[in-house]
Amino acid sequence: MTLMAKAMAIKVGNPVRKLVLIKLADNANDNGECWPSYQHIADHCECSKSAVRTHIEALIGMGLLVKENRIGNNNGKGNKSNVYYLNLNPPMSAESTPPVSSKSIDPMSPKSTAMPSGGTPCAATWQTPVPSDDTRTYQLEPVIEPIGGKQTSDRKIKRATQLPDDFKPSDSHRAMASEFGVDIELEFAQFCDYHLAKGTTFKSWPAAFNTWLRNAKKFSSNRGQLSKGETAGDTTLRDAAFRRFIGSALPLREPSALEQAARKAASMANVSKMSPEWAQKRWNSIWTEAEQRQGAAGEAA
Repeated sequence: MTLMAKAMAIKVGNPVRKLVLIKLADNANDNGECWPSYQHIADHCECSKSAVRTHIEALIGMGLLVKENRIGNNNGKGNKSNVYYLNLNPPMSAESTPPVSSKSIDPMSPKSTAMPSGGTPCAATWQTPVPSDDTRTYQLEPVIEPIGGKQTSDRKIKRATQLPDDFKPSDSHRAMASEFGVDIELEFAQFCDYHLAKGTTFKSWPAAFNTWLRNAKKFSSNRGQLSKGETAGDTTLRDAAFRRFIGSALPLREPSALEQAARKAASMANVSKMSPEWAQKRWNSIWTEAEQRQGAAGEAA
């Protein structure tokens, strides 16, 4: 079943929230990752940005979505579009039940529960009072309130935290790194340095490291693809600059003129909003064009 089909089959209790979920599923890749902006979602769902934020937080609370905040590159000012990870297979929480208007159920205080002489609450079926001249008969199922303010669901909403001190690669991480052909120790060290420096918070650090390893595989495979007229050294600099551009590596204090020109052109082309594969290809093309322009300018001088 595709992500779109799964999204349409899930009940989230609100029509606009359903549209937001379907839009995220439409933008997501095969791994359930997407990074549309609030405005982009709002334009397609015909609602406000604040409504999009509210419904995304609700989807996160229902366990259908994980959000990764990404800080902008302009000295930490502004934000890039967030990265979202869809998880459309968990059991639905009570929040997914469509809301029922309070007018459809007669108000009842806790003191109205029938109590026999033994002090044990009656579990009998409750009936709404019917006037003597009314021929309609209907009954409501008893509404069981949480006792002592506790949630009826055992599942607790996880909150995003910074990198735990005891976080280490699991056996599944090592198996994934072995399959991808990447150095698990090197990638884990870079992963920790990067997110500690940024103060990143995640609800699931194991899932975040899974994504890091997948990106490491893509970057390592792209390193072997040289553009026409490039050398291995050029490609290394290009790929390192790309990782800094998308926020997967720490930025340089004084980037080269070539990197600054490529970053400016890539921002205008919305490269950061493309899928990883297309973003890498577009960056390679932009880098080559910027390199050629610099070479032509040097010859003219």
